[in-house]
Amino acid sequence: MPKNGNSVPKWILLARKFFVYVVALDDAVRSVKKFRDRNPHSALKKYCSYVGQSIHDPDCRYRQHKQCRGKNISFSCICGAVKRPLTKNLSNRFVYKYGLSLRREVYEEFNPLKTRREAEDLEEALANALSRKDHAVWWG
Repeated sequence: MPKNGNSVPKWILLARKFFVYVVALDDAVRSVKKFRDRNPHSALKKYCSYVGQSIHDPDCRYRQHKQCRGKNISFSCICGAVKRPLTKNLSNRFVYKYGLSLRREVYEEFNPLKTRREAEDLEEALANALSRKDHAVWWG
């Protein structure tokens, strides 16, 4: 736990902007039982998506998902949210393996957000909205 006593590192608490983002996933993700189990009612002709939130802008965060997995990670943030190289796994396994591109049309109008809470709430709302439209969604 960080020295400030919070479960969130101090540098995140000091961030001024937060973002939500949506990643289009390849339909092959439906072959993964865990993904299928979370999306039992999704329509096969609808998108598979990952919804996330971050202090990093969506382009930077997507690059982290695709590059920050495995051993010997050294990733330099392109959006300036973090000054030091990132060295740990920051990737969701579905985005790493099945991520195709950002679905900007779903989230762009909402960014940036002022607080972590706003980003978390919007992440959930976007995921639920996509699910209600029978899309297969992973988030959280």
